[in-house]
Amino acid sequence: RRTIHKPWFAYPATTMAFAAAVHLTDMRAGLVRGVRAVALTLLSWLLPLMALIAGAFLAALPFTGLALLWATKSTAPILLSAASALIVLINAAYQDGGRDRPPAVLRWAARLAAVLLTPLVIIAGYGLALRIGQYGLTPERVCAAACVVVGAGFAAGYLPAALSRGPWLSRIELTNVVTAHLIVAVFLALLSPLADPRRLSVEDQLRRLDDGRVTPARFDYAFLKFQAG
Repeated sequence: RRTIHKPWFAYPATTMAFAAAVHLTDMRAGLVRGVRAVALTLLSWLLPLMALIAGAFLAALPFTGLALLWATKSTAPILLSAASALIVLINAAYQDGGRDRPPAVLRWAARLAAVLLTPLVIIAGYGLALRIGQYGLTPERVCAAACVVVGAGFAAGYLPAALSRGPWLSRIELTNVVTAHLIVAVFLALLSPLADPRRLSVEDQLRRLDDGRVTPARFDYAFLKFQAG
């Protein structure tokens, strides 16, 4: 029981189990093809509900303002989670884009969801920028910025796909491939000195101290000791 909670065991064991599962489904595709199709079909019917909730939320913002959203202090995580859910559900409805297109309600919900991605990512990026401007970078905010970049990649491709008059959402296929490479590039940057979250955070916090935006009395020394490596 103690061993399976150790990172040196849990990470390799989980990776090996996942790799074995991928290999099994590759060698015995018939075992999972039917189950996958049923699961994606059932999941896709959450798309109209999610699109309705996201659309109602964005439609209410002009009347309620953004103050309540900023008050949660988790604007970017909330909106990016909603955007990621929409991306997953859109692809659940699209599946492999074959001839068997889903019902009209799912097609229109997917188009609406693809359009809603753009304002969600924009507001998330704006909220994160305000937070960074107020309190500077932290490793969590650097990772959130990376998620905003990935979300912007999806939004930039899904919006024209939703508005195009060609085959239903066919352009998301290219977007998925391009954004997959973008995700790999972002991960490599975060895991390298180029965009190491702790290095960027320390440099930004010390710059704020040097510029006088933070006084020595209010500087977060505990961050340097416990979170900055």
